Amino acid sequence: MAWAKVPPAHGVRLAALMAAYPDAEARKMFGCPCYFFHGNMCLGAHEGNFILRLPADAQAELLEHPAVTHFAPMGAPMRDYLLLTPAFHEDDPLFRAWIARSVAHTRALPPPPPKKKGRK
Repeated sequence: MAWAKVPPAHGVRLAALMAAYPDAEARKMFGCPCYFFHGNMCLGAHEGNFILRLPADAQAELLEHPAVTHFAPMGAPMRDYLLLTPAFHEDDPLFRAWIARSVAHTRALPPPPPKKKGRK
């Protein structure tokens, strides 16, 4: 099953929201806009939704919201990431508050280890 493209407005919105975090690095993952800190993905867009990286205790808290679920793009949930549907992310103050928590968490993570180069 093919993924739906991210609405262009989502990329514009993420850029505007992430302007508050000048140390964030914008990248595309599978054609979707995402933001990283020290090589760790923090948040991004997926189809008509957004995804956030959070620690387990914050995930448990946020999963109480009916418009939030685990992010499982290939069927199995991705550890550390939650999917925020429109009913959640259209509440701008709430969305901004959780972005701030995600940014704080992701900034505190160590950079991922360098990728091993393949043999030539």
